[in-house]
Amino acid sequence: MLQALNQGAEAIPGVWGVPLSPSLQARLVTNDVQALIAYRTERLASPGFLAMLPQMTMPCLVFAGEADPVYPANKEFTARIPNATFFSLPGLGHADTLFRSDFVLPHVTEFLRRVNR
Repeated sequence: MLQALNQGAEAIPGVWGVPLSPSLQARLVTNDVQALIAYRTERLASPGFLAMLPQMTMPCLVFAGEADPVYPANKEFTARIPNATFFSLPGLGHADTLFRSDFVLPHVTEFLRRVNR
C-alpha cells in the first residue's frame, strides 16, 4: 500500500482493487497522501497492537476476505485474542468485504445473537 501511496493521490482508489463509484473515487483522491503514509508507517511500527491482543477478553468478531493480503495476519491475530471468532470470505479482497454486506451481515447477526444470550 505504501508503494501505491507514493505514486500520489490518484493511486489510492487502485489500492482497493474494486470498481469505485465516481463520487467515492473523487473523495479518495482528496486525501492527504503524506498524512496517510505517516499514519500507515507509524501503525506498522507500533508494538502495542500485538501486545494487547491477549488482554482483550471481550467477545470479538474478526473477518477477512481470503484474497486480502492481510488475511493470514488477521487469522493469526485472532488466535491471540481469548474470546474471538474469525470468519473468512472466500474469493474476496480487502475492499470487497466492505461492499458485500450480504455475506458479512449473517455472520455479524449470528455473533451478536450468541454473545447477547
